[in-house]
Amino acid sequence: MKQWYFDLAEFRPEVGFKFEFLAGDEAGKQWKHVCEVTEVVLEKKLVHTWTYEGYSGVSYVTWELFADGEYSTKTDTFGDRNVSWRSAGIGNSQF
Repeated sequence: MKQWYFDLAEFRPEVGFKFEFLAGDEAGKQWKHVCEVTEVVLEKKLVHTWTYEGYSGVSYVTWELFADGEYSTKTDTFGDRNVSWRSAGIGNSQF
């Protein structure tokens, strides 16, 4: 996950696993992100919640990996918005 995502202290692709991290803007403001894994299809799909400490509302982030020759394509879904990433040398076994 560190190759594609934020620098997490620990991560396990297990339903119920909770993780958190700090990330922010260029001005230095930081927000604590609190997340929980809600769905896992090994080597194919991972879904987790995305919340901000002190703010209401829950988003769900869906990661899906697709083999494409020597590349892997990862699609993140944030609500109704999709973002795709394509990386060489990162296989489906990375989460």
